[in-house]
Amino acid sequence: MKTAFVHATPEAETALARRTRYLAGLLAECGHDVCVLCVRWWDRKDGEYDEYEREGVPYLSASDSTRWFVPRLPGALGRVDPAVVHAAGSVPRAVLAARLVNAPLVVEWCGETSPRLLERALSVADRVCVPSEHVRTGVRERGADATVVPEGLPIEAIRATSPSGSAALVWSGRLDEHAGLEGLLLAIAEFRHREWRTLVIGTGPDRERYERLARDLRIDNRVDFVGSVPVAERIARFKGAHAAVHTADRCPFARDLALAMACGCVGIVRYRRDSAAHELITGVERGIPATDDGDLVAAIEAAAEFPHERYHPGFERFSDAAVVERYREVYRDLGVGG
Repeated sequence: MKTAFVHATPEAETALARRTRYLAGLLAECGHDVCVLCVRWWDRKDGEYDEYEREGVPYLSASDSTRWFVPRLPGALGRVDPAVVHAAGSVPRAVLAARLVNAPLVVEWCGETSPRLLERALSVADRVCVPSEHVRTGVRERGADATVVPEGLPIEAIRATSPSGSAALVWSGRLDEHAGLEGLLLAIAEFRHREWRTLVIGTGPDRERYERLARDLRIDNRVDFVGSVPVAERIARFKGAHAAVHTADRCPFARDLALAMACGCVGIVRYRRDSAAHELITGVERGIPATDDGDLVAAIEAAAEFPHERYHPGFERFSDAAVVERYREVYRDLGVGG
């Protein structure tokens, strides 16, 4: 069964672009015939002008520029002749263009701020899929409904991986203006008298600012900024850590927090209005909410009371296999093979 994903800029570091790459790669690994139609973002090389393969997924150029992506999309999709189309909801005009193809249309949306055409784009979809209940609420506010399909976790790899390190706390994400790391660093400063180490995984435009803040607070000898690391290493680090902290103020699905908690970490979530992270700790014993930055100190102390674990079976519901099955259910509901 041919599955075509539509995203103008799938190489971008946005939630929806990362979700597109994840889903396309996951379905390809499971034997689905997958491609991604996009604006060409790879360098022109002989024999690689219209198609580029990345991690087992072919990316097909519908256009060389964003200006012509939407007008040329129906023709590009017609040549692919997919059984089902997944279109990113971040470009509503592309969704409307994808509707012109005679195939069921699944719109993927992660809650990004979108122009006025979004409501119409959602209305023409055969199904809207979102990563969390938080994002689903946003779809309902625009007069549509959605199916929640979270991003999955490599459960087998988690089980098989040995721990690395022994950090008391770990934070993982993109270090930008939305990271919200200031509150955590201020909380850590309250524990200077303890031999606790904190691991910060990830990079971004504000990394130097956060490193400077750690120095100003005189905790730079307790906080290790290790940059971006591969998933396999991240799993090992999570299994060695005791608690994972999430502070970002925008997050449609906190995959790294879910991954850390599946690795046994106690989950500490700083509640944010535009984040779905709190969903992962709701009803979970090893989950601690913090309603404001001042609560983080008490949350860290409470996390220390839990025993150290290296696997949480409750997060098997987020397995990659479960995600694939959810999409196969969607396809069956739409009358196409899964």
